[in-house]
Parts: sequence; C-alpha cells; structure tokens
Amino acid sequence: MLILNIFLTILGLFTLVYLESILLALMGLKLSVIIFFFLFRKVDSKIFFIISFVAFLVLDVVYKLPLGSNVLIISVPLLLYLLISLFISLDFGLVAFLVKTVIFWVYYIILITVPNLFVVGRFGALTWDEVLRALLRAFLTTIVVFILDYILAGFRRRGNSSQIRLK
Repeated sequence: MLILNIFLTILGLFTLVYLESILLALMGLKLSVIIFFFLFRKVDSKIFFIISFVAFLVLDVVYKLPLGSNVLIISVPLLLYLLISLFISLDFGLVAFLVKTVIFWVYYIILITVPNLFVVGRFGALTWDEVLRALLRAFLTTIVVFILDYILAGFRRRGNSSQIRLK
C-alpha cells in the first residue's frame, strides 16, 4: 500500500507539472497555488506540507528558479491567509472572496518581483500593466478555488461518507 501511495504521488507530481505548464501558458494561472489553497486544512497537515514542499521544489527546477523560491514565495500569502483567518472566516461569502483575491494578488505580484531578486540580486520591475494582470489572475484563481470548494461541499452534503448507498 505504501509503494502504491508513493507511485501515485510521483505520478501526481508529473501530472501537476504538465497541467501547470499548460494552464500557465494559456491563462497565466498557477495550478499549484490553486491546489495548495484548495487542499489547505482539508488534508492531513504533515502529509500536505511534505508533498507541497516536494512539489514546489520540482516546480523550482522546472522553471529554473533557485531551489526553495516557490516555497518562500507561497509562504508570504499563506502567512497572510493565516493571519486574516484568525479574525475572519475565509470559507464562503463576499468578504472571503475579496480577501482571497487580495491574497492571490499579493502572490502574483511577489511572483513577478522576487524571483529576479534571487537570480540577479534586485527586485524585478513592476508596471501597472503587470499589476492589473496580476489582479485579473488573482480574480480568476479565486473563482477557481471557490468553485472547487463549492463542488467539494456538494459532495459532502450528500450524506454520511462512511455509508454506501445503493439507488
């Protein structure tokens, strides 16, 4: 069973890299961030952070960034998310939507500016066009995360997950 889980994890990482490359090329969205914030607090935290760490390291290699860049970049929005979630429920609602949009906006702006700092030693240039694109990407990312949350909530409402029902 352990070997099967490891095999499925490795296969999932390859699938993530493939789908993220497609989604990034088509719409500029980072699938890894969508999956990260969708699964955060829904999966066992030890396993979740280990797999996320490995996935972000693999994405560092694929995108030719210094190792650990994605982990550092995702940690800022995650800490912001945790800080805001102490005061506001970020599950559903307009406020949760706006807060998550701002959090993803911060992520995409950091993604534009910080990798250049790691490679060259200074922050990347940020134009108004890039800020607006980051806002659009953040809005689309938030919509995708809310749709996934809504779909998951629909599956959970159907009844007790430990019982099998025949219709």
